[in-house]
Amino acid sequence: MEPMEPVDGKKCQDKVVDADEGQIEGTDHGFGWFLITVTLLFGALILTIALASRSTVAEYLAGYTVATALWIAAARRAPRRLPLPSLLIIVAALRILPLFFVPQLSGDVYRYLWDGHVAANGINPYALPPSDPSLQFLHQPWHQKINHPEIRSIYPPAAQILFLFVAWTGGGLTVWRLLLLGADLLTVRLLWKNGGVRPACWYALCPLVIFEGFWSAHIEIAAACLLVAAWQGMKTSENSAALLLALASSVKVIPVVALPGFLARATRPLRFLFTFCAALLITALPFLFSGPFMPGLSDYATRWIFNSPIYALFLKIITGLALDVRAKMFWTSIKDSLGLEAISPFVYRHLYADFITRVCLAVFCIFLIALALRVSSSTASAIANSIGALLLCSPAIHPWYWLALLPFAFLERMILWIAIAVASSVSYLLYEPAVRKGWIYLVCYGIPIGFAAAHQLITRRTQATRI
Repeated sequence: MEPMEPVDGKKCQDKVVDADEGQIEGTDHGFGWFLITVTLLFGALILTIALASRSTVAEYLAGYTVATALWIAAARRAPRRLPLPSLLIIVAALRILPLFFVPQLSGDVYRYLWDGHVAANGINPYALPPSDPSLQFLHQPWHQKINHPEIRSIYPPAAQILFLFVAWTGGGLTVWRLLLLGADLLTVRLLWKNGGVRPACWYALCPLVIFEGFWSAHIEIAAACLLVAAWQGMKTSENSAALLLALASSVKVIPVVALPGFLARATRPLRFLFTFCAALLITALPFLFSGPFMPGLSDYATRWIFNSPIYALFLKIITGLALDVRAKMFWTSIKDSLGLEAISPFVYRHLYADFITRVCLAVFCIFLIALALRVSSSTASAIANSIGALLLCSPAIHPWYWLALLPFAFLERMILWIAIAVASSVSYLLYEPAVRKGWIYLVCYGIPIGFAAAHQLITRRTQATRI
């Protein structure tokens, strides 16, 4: 009797999922059906953007739901041997259509344009908020569309350099979107090269990426590209990976939580960390010596709240137990005996429920990231789990925040993160009057978690049966 070979659980699970998608060896959908489905998706995207430009959030979500259904159908029908040039043409076609529509879901892109415009005129974009009267001579026709004009810029140095480049070209929103298109084409190419057709197609056709990344033109697209390039770079040069990770973190802060995952798998972690920190410092130098540095980030960290059930839960517990009041009483009882009266005004300013909640969330986030490193089987899954932990612990969770996570979720077939990301658009209903947060949390988190758990259970049972 021949000895039995050990069973690779991950490989068996992947085979089951591939079978479910109709992409196992010897099975392939016709290219014609794939094109038909992509064409329908293209039409749904156009219709959704056109309707949303002059209708309600509910109507946008109806179109988004149809587009999502067509995305799933198209990605499942993608030919296993789909050539990369054909896929890139489809990517460009789907992403060029937002060029003809102004952003409606978010006005963040106007802050990008403003920061670049200010820097192009020789002014530090961190120095003054857009509402400052001294900057009135720089106002553009779209100035009224800038979000929170009373707050100074929160965007990191590398992002400011990109904004400045767009301002120098004079192309505004169109040039910015073309820049994002170039980044996304590179992301799809890297996914195709390292993961094959399946993850590349799922990302390339995803409505969330198209709506948030190109219609709203969020910078997360560029951060995602650099993060994927850093992940791919670990296979050839850890120094290059550290440099790219630093650039990604200097474009958007979110990718910085991927650092522990990279360090855990680096052959020379101290060298990787040094290269990362040095690259971050180099991008920041032009701004560090010219005035304030990212002052708006503290406002964001202490004020923003949106679509975060964990924040709501923690805040309810802290206020219910009156921990803020207890903390103030405790500090009052010890400050004199310890000679800490000098710092008491600073301490008292932070002993309130919202700030304590944010501190608790930060500690909880660190715990979840450490746990993610232990349970993740690869660098890609560690990156996705770390970013997911950060977002779930964030007091503000906007739909476009998930864009940096999605490439890795598709690479690793992480249904939980994909489902939460796709459902995140429902959170736009929170801007509507008389909408109950509980129902939004259920749709954005409860249903995706339940779906992911059911999918995992079915996959394991199918896997056990086929073994």
